[in-house]
Amino acid sequence: MTSSRLETPARTTGAHRAHRTTDQGPRTLGRRPPAHYESALDGLFTYCLSVLCDHDTATAVLGDVLAVAERHRGRCPSDEDGRTAWLYALARWACLRTLGEQRRKRQGAHTGRPAVTPPEPPRVSAETAERHRAELALLAWPEAAGTTPGQ
Repeated sequence: MTSSRLETPARTTGAHRAHRTTDQGPRTLGRRPPAHYESALDGLFTYCLSVLCDHDTATAVLGDVLAVAERHRGRCPSDEDGRTAWLYALARWACLRTLGEQRRKRQGAHTGRPAVTPPEPPRVSAETAERHRAELALLAWPEAAGTTPGQ
């Protein structure tokens, strides 16, 4: 059955909504993550940082993890331990996906095709890079050993 309406509907189909939501851009500093994930954020960031060894990439991946967790909120366990394990599983998946993408980009360099130079990432000052390295050293090793920084 067809409609004779000339105006477009306010609600669109799922495919159109998916394109519209991806245009919102990355999470901004003004948006806080949901409170029920708050207790796991430090450990999740430390995990991502220790796997990826890059502060900005770890921050972006953590944002992806929180976005996926919110989209699939119904699958999140209700107890704290289950929720933390679920978030770490999402973080592991996101980190491995990011590492795989980085590996494919490196391997693509040896295909014999003409190189397409990607835009340069913004340069980080030496002071900021040193601060990120120090932060990684302070956070990553106690977490990897299964202890907290206070122990």
